[in-house]
Amino acid sequence: MKQHFLRLSISFVFLLVTSMLIPGCGKKEPEKITDESNLISLLPENTSGVISINFEKLSALKFFDKIIKEEKQKKEKKTGEMFENYDDFVQKTGIDLQKDVFSVAIATMGKIGDPKEEDPDAVAVAKLNYDKDKILALLREQGTKFKEKAYRGVPVYTFKNDKCKVMMFSFITENITAIGVPGGVKKVIDLSRGTGKSVLDNTGMNPFVKELKSDAIISFVFESPEEARKVEKDKKAGKFKMDLSKVEAALGFVDYGEKAWHGEIRLISHNKEENQRLVSALNGLKLIFSAADPEIEEMVNNINISASADEVKMEIFFSDEFLERLKKKIEEKNKCKKT
Repeated sequence: MKQHFLRLSISFVFLLVTSMLIPGCGKKEPEKITDESNLISLLPENTSGVISINFEKLSALKFFDKIIKEEKQKKEKKTGEMFENYDDFVQKTGIDLQKDVFSVAIATMGKIGDPKEEDPDAVAVAKLNYDKDKILALLREQGTKFKEKAYRGVPVYTFKNDKCKVMMFSFITENITAIGVPGGVKKVIDLSRGTGKSVLDNTGMNPFVKELKSDAIISFVFESPEEARKVEKDKKAGKFKMDLSKVEAALGFVDYGEKAWHGEIRLISHNKEENQRLVSALNGLKLIFSAADPEIEEMVNNINISASADEVKMEIFFSDEFLERLKKKIEEKNKCKKT
């Protein structure tokens, strides 16, 4: 589970760098960066969800180092893969994930949770050391079709992703890059020049964004839109009915320390009675899952769910020792299936 989580995190940064490399279907202003260390301040005002990744802390984990070493040992490039191994990735992009990536902030915009919104708009901003010329050379080598323009004196590049959606990326400063929908990238550039409004000016999101744990490996907050808060009263939800109509936002974090992963998810809801009902429903689900397997029982017992007048809180704690036992258990089951 630890390695799976870290691989996902590493894969995300690979995606951030290489998503612009996927072939599609078909006078400079003075810089006015307000605070490069706070990428949140560069996210647009209409942001409805924020994910913040402390990549510097993540890359310091020994598990991260182990995965990087495994990636370096790859000998052959599989069909469809852009890089032979990790060293090939570093050589072609000029980016070493263990040294050059510091932080990433992602903003989702629009109606999160709306079934009609299959592909919500988003923009990602990263603080990292990079070689612009190497990345552009790799783009051209891969045959990616992109157009270079200028916005407020800053070069911006538009391309179509694998879903034929128009996207944009830009090298905003010497160590700030952005990629996402064109409107989002342009707003990031505006904010980097000291104009426009950020998510911190969003009166609905501001109180929650201020509670993000920037020192955690991953922290997040998502606003709950009206569409997701509507209760379908005509449908039976069974014994463990969970009414989420009073939830205003979900925020939380995942971190590592003292040889254990820990974190929490908080559902902000100012309704004590409904919060207690939700906790009862979630604890009921814990009982069902705990009957499946001793390791599963131990896992759900490491998830503590509580309620107050203003929120429902889920706290998690998974030690390295437990995760190692769980990993071996899964490997044993997989061996039995193959024999």
